[in-house]
Amino acid sequence: MQHMTSKAIRQAFLDFFVKNDHQYYAGCSLVSPDPSLLFTSAGMVQLVPFLKAEQKPPYPRLVNYQKSFRTGDINDIGSDGRHLTFFEMLGQWSIGDYYKERAIELAYDLLVNVYGFDPNLMYASVFAGNEQLPKDKDSIQGWLKVGIPRERIIELGYSDNFWIAGQTGPCGPCTEVYYDMGTDVDPNAKPGTNNDRFIEIWNAGVFMEYFKDEYGNFNALPQKNVDTGAGLERLAAFMQGKKNVFDIDLFRPLVDLISLTLKVDYDHDPKATKAVRIIADHIRASTFLVGDGVKPSNVQRGYVLRRLLRRAIAQARLMGNQEPILARFVSEVIDTYQDVYPELDQNRARIVGIIEEEEKAFAKTLNQGLRELDKILAANPKAISGDDAFKLHDTYGFPIDLTREFAEEKGIAVDIAGFDKELQKQKDRSRIGSGFTLGKTMEKDYAETPLSTFVGYETLSTQAKVVQLSVIDDEAQLVLDQTSFYGEGGGQTGDKGEIVGPNGKLTVTTTKKTKRGVFVHVGKLAGTIAEGESVTATVDEMSRKQIMRYHTATHLLHKALRDTLGPLVQQKGSSITADRLRFDFNFDRPLTAEEIVRIEQIVTDLIRKDLPVVVQYMPLARAKESGAMALFEGKYDQEVRVLDIGSGISRELCGGTHVTHTGEIGQIKIDKQESVGGGIRRIKAV
Repeated sequence: MQHMTSKAIRQAFLDFFVKNDHQYYAGCSLVSPDPSLLFTSAGMVQLVPFLKAEQKPPYPRLVNYQKSFRTGDINDIGSDGRHLTFFEMLGQWSIGDYYKERAIELAYDLLVNVYGFDPNLMYASVFAGNEQLPKDKDSIQGWLKVGIPRERIIELGYSDNFWIAGQTGPCGPCTEVYYDMGTDVDPNAKPGTNNDRFIEIWNAGVFMEYFKDEYGNFNALPQKNVDTGAGLERLAAFMQGKKNVFDIDLFRPLVDLISLTLKVDYDHDPKATKAVRIIADHIRASTFLVGDGVKPSNVQRGYVLRRLLRRAIAQARLMGNQEPILARFVSEVIDTYQDVYPELDQNRARIVGIIEEEEKAFAKTLNQGLRELDKILAANPKAISGDDAFKLHDTYGFPIDLTREFAEEKGIAVDIAGFDKELQKQKDRSRIGSGFTLGKTMEKDYAETPLSTFVGYETLSTQAKVVQLSVIDDEAQLVLDQTSFYGEGGGQTGDKGEIVGPNGKLTVTTTKKTKRGVFVHVGKLAGTIAEGESVTATVDEMSRKQIMRYHTATHLLHKALRDTLGPLVQQKGSSITADRLRFDFNFDRPLTAEEIVRIEQIVTDLIRKDLPVVVQYMPLARAKESGAMALFEGKYDQEVRVLDIGSGISRELCGGTHVTHTGEIGQIKIDKQESVGGGIRRIKAV
């Protein structure tokens, strides 16, 4: 095979498929455009509407390279030379165009005639079929046609050669290419099994012809598609003659810098090898995540990022490092990728600053936890009990996964079952002591609590008095006499922000509202806040403004749906956050691509007109007489709030927060539609 740099491999891939009549389609952010996914895990994520024939693609043949992140491999990093959390996926698609035979021809042509792989060392795997799905005989014929003999075409089962993202969605059989690294690696190994001799170099095609529904049925898609992908790093390892991805040109400068900084022998010390690989992978992934707007936190994407950074810091500590070092590694990553991803260099200061701050913040927790861990091991050097592991977690804020990691390095067992038991005991004690939990019992929990006055339509910050404060585990719930925080309701998510008192601060992650009208601020408490204290409650302005844009957009979307599909269409539910909107409506079939375009155009026109958005209060009967839509009968007071857009263009009863003019919204893009059963369709938009 040819020796090529990673940059050359990436470019050759694009050039080959463009020459074969594919159009370049830019990759998307690591923050997945699909709200059901935390991260973009493959190139096809942003193309699902095309693959499901819900939207028309700009061209039936597409090609790109895509930043990808997969959380499932975090614990495998460092133990071998193949697994990565962040990687680049080279992808090419046929959307209702060519199918299996042509896909296999293109894969073979690229691998053999462009990249220079020896066809005599190539094996192909195909789907063997099962009780629900047939054997993929067409792919067998495709490989025979390009010259792969039948004895080098292996049949694998559903878990190996049938692809689906998650439990439901577009899916189909796939065919992969394995390369024989030689009998000296493992004379008894077989392709299609987990070994170091036969390595997968290419997924020559996921042949999407089915949609698996929630009942486990495989239904034919309106069109047949090809989704092809290969990890750039793994290809580069082959083509640069490296036995692992950490030695390729994209990684080795970073590996060398980490080794030099830590003063370890990466190539000859197994412990150092593993530690350096974990740090290299995690800091590279973290750099790209922060570059795409993710910040460390205790929830969702932020939690994953925090876990990566803390593992990297812990590994450096295991190697004897005591100083903040991650910033210099971040700069190395940016230097390596800035020509391909210039946004990294443009945001260098912000990326470095966020990661530096996280490293400093974690240093105190790490130091205190390690001192306590040393005491525990001095008392019992053979094992860490569940009680001790829980003490590290509960008293010192030392994450259980780091306890396991440090213990593993010393060959010491951790009683995880005992830890889980103590954790559950604490949760039970907290619930008994507090007398309430959020969720189903919230109405009962706050049945006697004085009502809150909501002033959030007028201001985002207010002085208030603490009425009630309770704590469950590390979560606090606080009630004020008045608040500017909107409580979750009417489809709109609760506000976040902060509540600051003389001796403490509550970082509010969401706000709930009981049916009676008690606003419950939920979040993380630092320091102390006491009942009766005066505090300053301030809503996160950026988040609120985004929510306002999305909420007003749902009203425009409702108007556009009725104009396009008919007056019988009505809203049946919604979910509005700072990141996206979800809108449910009654309709008995999928929207066509033309209908989606028309709906988006109507909304765009209404936004561009910069129509005034006016709120009026009036009796319910008068509101109905004025033509205001009352969508959820039985849920309104006699005095209602009417939202009027453009003097009657859209007029609905609504208690949510909104922009003052439609021009503030920007632009809305429908990125997904689906059925939620019973003649109800769901649209997701960003």
